[in-house]
Amino acid sequence: CRFLLVCLVMALYFAEGMNYSLIGPFFPVEAEVKGISDILVGVVVSAFDVGNLVASIVIITCCHSEFQDYYLCAGVSLSAICQLLFGLMKYSIGGISFFIMCTVLRFFSGVSIALMWSSGVSICSRLFPNGFGKLVSLTEFFMGIGLICGPALGSLLYSFGGYMYPFLLTGLFEAILAILCIFSLPCLRRSGEEQEEFQGTENETGATSYYVLICSSAVITILPLIAISSALGYIDVAISPHFYSKFDVSLSMTGYYFIIFGACYFLTCILTGVLSDLGFANFFYCASSLLCTVAHFALFVPLYGKGFFAEKTLAYDLIFLSLSSIGCACGFVSANLTFYNICIERGVSHNSSKFFSASLVNAVFALGRLIGPIVIGGVLLEEFGFYWSNFSLGVLSSLAFLVTVIALTCLHQCKRIYPIQEEYPCPSNEPLLHPRV
Repeated sequence: CRFLLVCLVMALYFAEGMNYSLIGPFFPVEAEVKGISDILVGVVVSAFDVGNLVASIVIITCCHSEFQDYYLCAGVSLSAICQLLFGLMKYSIGGISFFIMCTVLRFFSGVSIALMWSSGVSICSRLFPNGFGKLVSLTEFFMGIGLICGPALGSLLYSFGGYMYPFLLTGLFEAILAILCIFSLPCLRRSGEEQEEFQGTENETGATSYYVLICSSAVITILPLIAISSALGYIDVAISPHFYSKFDVSLSMTGYYFIIFGACYFLTCILTGVLSDLGFANFFYCASSLLCTVAHFALFVPLYGKGFFAEKTLAYDLIFLSLSSIGCACGFVSANLTFYNICIERGVSHNSSKFFSASLVNAVFALGRLIGPIVIGGVLLEEFGFYWSNFSLGVLSSLAFLVTVIALTCLHQCKRIYPIQEEYPCPSNEPLLHPRV
């Protein structure tokens, strides 16, 4: 039963990854027919990350980890509804009404993935309490597979049946998953109760974990996550035009190079998950921003480099872009365990710590997905070019690395000097305003 539930959750992550990237190949064309400009298309696409960010913040500060099973069912149901309604937008009259409806639906699609991401990882780890890192790496793997398959599937279905087919078929697939989740709810609840009884812990509100992190000054450890998620969003928008202008690489060929980046990302996710469960989460988390620092400074060097560094070869760019992808994978997987360990060391229950860490990683990821394509890949890339935008990413990643190393070292020293008890003597429904460390 446990393995079937994990397979169901992984199918949800695959579907959500597919939904995120599904509209890329054909939606801009359809939007142009409906009278929507390229700028407004960008707003529609970005509404997904805005909804994800807003919902994740609400989950962190207000939601109760006891109800995460219901959050999962609500998330997949909402996603299925949004997909089906998005397909019906074919019959819209176009213009501003089409833009508003598409933006609203994409926003709530982002809300749905926030509900699923925060609860899915925590539920799976509740079923396999000693494999948190491996489960996080699996979710990243299936989400990434969905992101890769989305554009290809969208193009295929669009060529067969037009605008409605991609959304209707994926919406029906998610509706089936939603029904399975609802029927699996008693099993999810039973496994959760057994795990809580085994651990002897209580569920807190998200605000409890939030205040623990803020008051412990460990909040600065989110900087590497901001840096690597910004780098990932920047790569998505900046690589295709750069390869085309510098190396005359076609857009179709660039897609094959993205497969290389994806392969590096997936393999690193699996390795990081296994080693993080063995106690190397903090090491990989710090290493992630260091790898991004090296990669993006190296991509800046050819602007003023001499000899080999001045050749600006395609292989050179591929090597360091792959290194950046590896750094992103290290950071996303290890971040969950890093934040989880910080909360556990400060007396938050196991279940709430996993729920909160997943929500926090998702919120920061959504923030980075807005900073990377819009600020760095949009404003800075247009004003200063490819090389200086990489320099800005290198500076951000280096600052994140230095600050996080210092912060984690200080937190470790505080733990050695002032040992922390397993649980705080405070009611589970009240925020913990004064941590002992």
